Amino acid sequence: MDSTDVTPLLKRSNHLCRRLIIAASAFGILVAHAAFGSLQAISPAALQLLPAQWKADRLWPNLDTEQASAAKPIAGYACIYSSRDWHRFTMAYGAAQHRLLYELDSARNAFAKTLLAAAAKTHRAGYCRLLCLRAFAVTFQHSSGSALAASALKLYMHCVPMAQIGNPVEIAPIWTMSHELAWLGATPLPLRERMAVVAEKANVQLSVDLLNSGQYQAAQAVVAMLPIHETNRVRRNAVLMGQMGTVRALTRQSVAEINFIGRKLSVAGQNQQAAMYVMLHAAFVHPQLPLVRRLMRRWPHTDVYRLGDLLLSHQPTPMQRYQRAELIIKACHGLSRGILRDRAFYAALRDLLAFRRAPSTRWNRVHRALAKITIAHLIERYAMASPHADALAPLIGTPSASSVPHVAAPVAAPAADHPAHTTS
Repeated sequence: MDSTDVTPLLKRSNHLCRRLIIAASAFGILVAHAAFGSLQAISPAALQLLPAQWKADRLWPNLDTEQASAAKPIAGYACIYSSRDWHRFTMAYGAAQHRLLYELDSARNAFAKTLLAAAAKTHRAGYCRLLCLRAFAVTFQHSSGSALAASALKLYMHCVPMAQIGNPVEIAPIWTMSHELAWLGATPLPLRERMAVVAEKANVQLSVDLLNSGQYQAAQAVVAMLPIHETNRVRRNAVLMGQMGTVRALTRQSVAEINFIGRKLSVAGQNQQAAMYVMLHAAFVHPQLPLVRRLMRRWPHTDVYRLGDLLLSHQPTPMQRYQRAELIIKACHGLSRGILRDRAFYAALRDLLAFRRAPSTRWNRVHRALAKITIAHLIERYAMASPHADALAPLIGTPSASSVPHVAAPVAAPAADHPAHTTS
């Protein structure tokens, strides 16, 4: 080998540096898990009431310099980009992406600008997200590319519509990108502080989305990473700190509640009160109509059957709403405050309010008076709906200039570098 040929050495040093960066990031996540407690176990009986659980690792996007294959979809969720988007990317930028393994940071920055210019012009949301992820992957590991990586994150959030808040597959890359920028020492300090706030907001949003979709194991893993970016700037944000505390408590209560229902499920065939608890869970926490019908067949001519029949009614009359609320409140007897009781009481509260608003009950003064008393009682006992988080709402769809720094507009890509854009 010629003594002036430094390409192999450059290649080895680049690979070593990037592996060290990725290892340091993974080490931080492991430290967070060890320092703030292990995950609560979910009993096998409780798992029967939940969808198939998967690890949170499946949510994180591939941030290698060269991505060899498209992201694998998760059952029940659409991928953040389609196979058509991936094919289009590989045809336009696959060769240039491979050459980046041997290039310096300036070439990576130029390639990222090309990707961001294409992402800003395309009308395909999935292709835009793919280009933003690839632009971020080639720039976030060095200080000269931090501003471009932040610009890629900003554009990615612009490509996620407000309707997708609640979809963990769409939200997870926001946490990953903001986490990497907030974690790495190569990122300038002011940008790291801003990215720490974005990472915590994304964590809160992602955790609630996972809980609402029944992925309790993944939600626990995500919540365990909240302390990683709990900086002074985050602590000064009272609203964000309140949301973080709420999602921690909500995760613990959700796991405790599903384990409780799992124990009741094993005796629901012999114990009527246990069957009522399971039916409340199947109606208001994670709807499962087949389980409701199974319990109705097991307990005919009982309150379990009557409650199930009213729950399955598509257009209940005002009086049926009143009777359903009574049965729900009766079924909650013995339940301490928690997710199950709060949501069941909220359902009863809605039924009673609908009963009082119905014109046909105008002269039913006795039941209206009883409903009014019960409504006040339910409000005092913290009747609450399913949790809803909008921590990322100001950033999704319309990027916020205060959360991500402004950088100069990327240079336009040459016409030969990418195919003509198509509309979705």
